[in-house]
Amino acid sequence: MTLVLKDFEHLKSHFNDCVTFVLLRDDKTEIASLPHRRRDELQFLSTLIQELDTLITQAKATEKRAVTARSVNILYAAMNVIIEDIDKSKSVYESSGKVKDRLNIAMGITAEHQPSAEQYAMFYKSFNQFMKQIYNENDSRNGFKKGHIFQTVPMDKLVKFTKIGFEFEEAEQNKVNSSLVVGETTKADGAWYKPLREASGSIVAPLKSYADLANELHKLILTETADKNAADISSLDENRALQLQFLKSLEQSLSSPKASGIKDAEKTAILAGAMYLIRGFIAVEYKHEPLSHQDITATLLRKGSVVHTELTRILNAKETSVEDIEVLVTAANQYIRHMTVQTADAKESIKPGHIFTSIENFPLIPMLSMAQNIVRSCRDKAIDRCAIQLNKEIEAAKPKEASSSYSSAIYSWWKKTPKVPEEEEELDAQHEETSTAACSSSSSSSGTSHLSI
Repeated sequence: MTLVLKDFEHLKSHFNDCVTFVLLRDDKTEIASLPHRRRDELQFLSTLIQELDTLITQAKATEKRAVTARSVNILYAAMNVIIEDIDKSKSVYESSGKVKDRLNIAMGITAEHQPSAEQYAMFYKSFNQFMKQIYNENDSRNGFKKGHIFQTVPMDKLVKFTKIGFEFEEAEQNKVNSSLVVGETTKADGAWYKPLREASGSIVAPLKSYADLANELHKLILTETADKNAADISSLDENRALQLQFLKSLEQSLSSPKASGIKDAEKTAILAGAMYLIRGFIAVEYKHEPLSHQDITATLLRKGSVVHTELTRILNAKETSVEDIEVLVTAANQYIRHMTVQTADAKESIKPGHIFTSIENFPLIPMLSMAQNIVRSCRDKAIDRCAIQLNKEIEAAKPKEASSSYSSAIYSWWKKTPKVPEEEEELDAQHEETSTAACSSSSSSSGTSHLSI
């Protein structure tokens, strides 16, 4: 099912009505005066809409339609993020309230009318791209931007909203991938592979070159087969055989004449990203998270993993930033999808014949899901690191007897929001027609931890 989306002005108008409704209901004159749950959620949406409105207004005539369409996607995602926060923040017996209802009405979403998984995936991709502006130079490597637009939203809530976007992009893209079925015919590739965004040379520089990385893969296969006293890859246990056959098939594809137009840096990124996928699968096999730095060595109760150990060394995985890992895994994911998924009549399907077809029981969907899992994990870890670093700066810069102008600026920039008086919490709960008088604390996103700073 595909939902006919409302236009930007419709969404903005309905949101403004929602704000007016809440202010009148709670007898307040501005969002900042509301109890903290609704205040933070409405302030986030209000700021986001103002920024999108500015982008649309300032867009060139030739770009206005595309900017407006992208803004609608972002706003649909943001409203759904806030709806999720409302659901996660309420107590067990508390209703979701009227703000959630009004946002769904604004978007035209009902039980019978829902966006498709493809639409949702596009919403959250656009939203997550938009939210990069909270970082210096749109890059989490550089920490939070000191003048970003969401200054009125407490840091812990901004982190939570952003993480929900990461979570939902992973979930919806996995739904898209899980719906793929084998098509009837193999669509011609047409123009050879062109990445949406090429990997930076600086990111793959530690890996030297594609030839060096391919040689490391060759040595890895020899090391594993020697350790297991196996004549070849196919003689290894099922999981390792499949994983190494996958890497070998990918390397052969990238080394073929057809791939001569792909830059060396991009080939290196694709193969390295695929290695991270296999490293992730092995980590999960040993009950660790995919990006775990835990060494998988032999113990009295289990065998170790030569492949995981060697991949950790080859990739220098313990020292590589999560931002770089995301770039590498994204490069691999894009190439794997290009080689295995076709589009005909605006519908995607799996090619009957692709570079991994010869691998018996090749788990294409789990492979694509692992890529999404690692990307989300990288983003979660990156924003957590930024929040921890900022909190340290704020604590260190708090005025004692006297403070420097720099310290005062840092402290004033994003200090903690004062606690809302209990009577306002109770008023909020009453107006939300709940069955309890106390607000619940925000729960964490599934499988990830949230900061309370």
